[in-house]
Amino acid sequence: MKEDEDTYALAAGAKGAPRLTIQNTTLQEGTEKHLREAGLSAGQIVYDIGCGNGVMLPFLAKAVGESGHVYAIDMSDEQLALAKQCVSSEGLKNVTFIHGDIRSQQNLPVGEADLVYMRALLIHVKDPEKVISVVKTLLKEGGVVASHESIISTSRTFSDELAFCEYLDTLMKLAQILGVDYDIGNRLQSLYEQAGYGRTDVTYSQAKVNSKQIKAMLILGAMELKDKAIKADIVSQEKVDAWIDAFNQWPEDEETFFYFPTQQAYVLAWKESH
Repeated sequence: MKEDEDTYALAAGAKGAPRLTIQNTTLQEGTEKHLREAGLSAGQIVYDIGCGNGVMLPFLAKAVGESGHVYAIDMSDEQLALAKQCVSSEGLKNVTFIHGDIRSQQNLPVGEADLVYMRALLIHVKDPEKVISVVKTLLKEGGVVASHESIISTSRTFSDELAFCEYLDTLMKLAQILGVDYDIGNRLQSLYEQAGYGRTDVTYSQAKVNSKQIKAMLILGAMELKDKAIKADIVSQEKVDAWIDAFNQWPEDEETFFYFPTQQAYVLAWKESH
């Protein structure tokens, strides 16, 4: 478990919550559209794999209603604690939490889920094929997985400022060292096709953001990844401090929205009925 946890470069729990909250704000519209296209509806059994701090759980739980149920799985105790608070604050009773790694869960039901939802999970694991295989077992025939991942390198067109370019280069180098693929969105559909799912659909889009959100996510991201990047000897504390200083000079316009160039890949993959 520890080796797998080490492939997650960012912060979990309360330390990672501010960045994840901003990220969810920018991705919420696309995520809800994705889930509607997956057929999310009342009465379904839904699994949120890698639920993190639970930002999507209220939406899922309300959509399936009292006749449905949501199972939230995460390998971080800190993340699950926040997710439980999120659900409790909404007074929702149709969510069950499971602590552990989806790849090593021996007691998951076979053929139960109507829908499995995963966002920004495969980008952090060395063996996305294993996750996809387990999810296929979990789905009932005709069930669907709604899978959403980024293509981080597409962010390069956003700015030619040195701090941003160095930050992005360091992020991509760290992914190589950790053995993960920060551009996995490029091959997301083919991963499901190779796993033997039936029909698959993919759409690509970019999140709508303002400069205050971008600035905050860059500063928080730099602060979170620095420990692993410094340990990997690909950046110094002084360099990270210089990035943060540079990002702090960026404007904070909350009124003007634009499309951040990081491409998002949204895949729907159905388990064939036999």
